[in-house]
Parts: sequence; structure tokens; C-alpha cells
Amino acid sequence: MSKLAAMKGDSYSEKRLRKWLKQDGAVVVQIKRDEFRCIVKMVLDADGNPAVQYLSAQGKPLHNLSFADQYWIDLATITGQTTFDCGVVVNNDFDLTRRTVRASKKKYDLSGQSVQEIVERKKGEVLYSFKGKMRAVFWLYDLPELNLSYEKRRLHMSRYTVLIAEMPLETPESEVIGFRAGAITDEVVDAAVQDVKDVFAQVRNQGHEGLMIKRINYVWEPKRCADSWMKLKPDDEVDGQIVSYTPGKGKYADMVGSLNCVAADGSEFSVSGMTDAQRRDFTDNFEDYINQWLVATYMERDSKGGYRHPQFKRMHAEKNL
Repeated sequence: MSKLAAMKGDSYSEKRLRKWLKQDGAVVVQIKRDEFRCIVKMVLDADGNPAVQYLSAQGKPLHNLSFADQYWIDLATITGQTTFDCGVVVNNDFDLTRRTVRASKKKYDLSGQSVQEIVERKKGEVLYSFKGKMRAVFWLYDLPELNLSYEKRRLHMSRYTVLIAEMPLETPESEVIGFRAGAITDEVVDAAVQDVKDVFAQVRNQGHEGLMIKRINYVWEPKRCADSWMKLKPDDEVDGQIVSYTPGKGKYADMVGSLNCVAADGSEFSVSGMTDAQRRDFTDNFEDYINQWLVATYMERDSKGGYRHPQFKRMHAEKNL
């Protein structure tokens, strides 16, 4: 697996949240969107002119984002920053985002200026279709080069989003939860934990994926930092690499029944829950899926480290770039 270019978190743990609150007095919670992480980097082209790279969390190129180049060049010129840790989402739609920013051989206008159409077929069956304007928006999460506390970095990020007129750049809705003044008692921690849960319920009712929970003054690092960031979603998730399949039975005889996977920590699990169209695609093209990564949801880990009720969610587009 390639080295991470972005900072990544871990799944939510109330035990970890309580530790952070006791040690730091507060946490920052932000709305989590179903997006692609994107590291925006300023570089020089072959002629020595400013240019922009858009990289996935795995450090691989993202595409069709060049409409935003001049915005980023202008922002870098004004701020002196050359690296921006962001998320990018097209029309608030993960499926549309992955189909466009991963498309190295297809050109899409993601500036929101033109009507375009995407139709994907398999053996005559329409698997996906879209027609309309597509607009990519960047969500600014951090400034890796700015040697300031996270609280001050957040202030700078809020200012950056309004420096360049019409720049498709936003900062995530953030809230500080906790009590950094006075004694941090068990009652205070209990109240803060409940506040986090209440905010989570609110954002889920608004249709968002969940929350990112961050230590109040974490240090940015391009790696997985379980003791700095957590993601709180309705179900826990695990990434798995497909290694084989178990044949289906009954309705799914002669088809893929479940996909057998290995997670990054070496644990094994099998998932089902694919749609009939997805199951047919896995069956007809299984060799193409060997060693590809998928995302599965599960209820919890059991005492032996297994996964309770794992279900297929989607292919892991970023890891499969």
C-alpha cells in the first residue's frame, strides 16, 4: 500500500473520547461528508511556472480538477501556503465524485458551467446514469505547513475561504465541545460525551454521513493518527482486500455468494449484501476484482476480533486508484 499523503483517523471509541476530554478538556467536532480526501499542492511546471497537483489520500493523482488551478495559485500567493489538506465532493454525491475525479482518460467539466451526461452500461443494462451540471467543492481541513495551534489554524482556514472571490472552497461546520475552564470531573465528561452524541444525531437527521472528532490542538501528520482524529458514523467500517469468493446458493446459485476479504490488520471477514447487478458484475468479472479493496460496514468486533454482521458498502475507490 502506498504511503499516506493525508492525515487519517480511526473509528469512534467512547473510551478514547473520554480520554481526550479528561486530558484536553474539549474536542472539536465537524460534519463528515462522503467525499474524496484531496491534498492540493503547489509545484512548478517544466517551464518554472506555478502549477497545481491534486493527490488522493494515498498520494495518487486526482483528475478533472484543473478548473480550480488559478484559484489555488492565487490563494497560495496571498497566504504563502503551498499545501492544503482538503476533501473534494461533486454535487454532494460520492458516486459522481469517484466517477469524475478518478477519470484519467475522460474529461469532465467540474466547474458547474456546462450540462454533461454520464451513462455506464454493462451488457446492455444501465448501471449508472447522470445528466446535469457538475460542481466540485473543496472542504478545507488543515494547513500542514502552518506552525500554529489547531485553534489558530482553524481561524486562518475560515479567513482563506473568503479571500478569493467565487473560489469553490469551504470550511467544515465545527463546534468545540467540552469545558476547558475549571475542574474536569466525571460529570463534566459525561455531559460532553452526551453533547457529542446529540450533535451526531442532529447531523444524521440533516442527511450527513457522520462526524469527525478531533483533539483540540492536534499536530498534523501525513499518516493514520488514531489518537488525534476519530470518525463517528452509524456503523463501523472496515476496508478489506478481496482474496476469493464463496459460491452462492438458491437464488444466487452459479453466482458469487459472498466476498472473502483480508483487512489491513490481517483479520479476515466475508461480506454479502450486494445488489443483484453488483453480484452479476462480481460473478462475470471476478478476476478484475482480485486484490481490489472494498468498504464493509459491521456492527462491532467480537471477543475474538471478528466482525459482527459485515455487509458490503462499496468498492474503495481511493485505494483502488
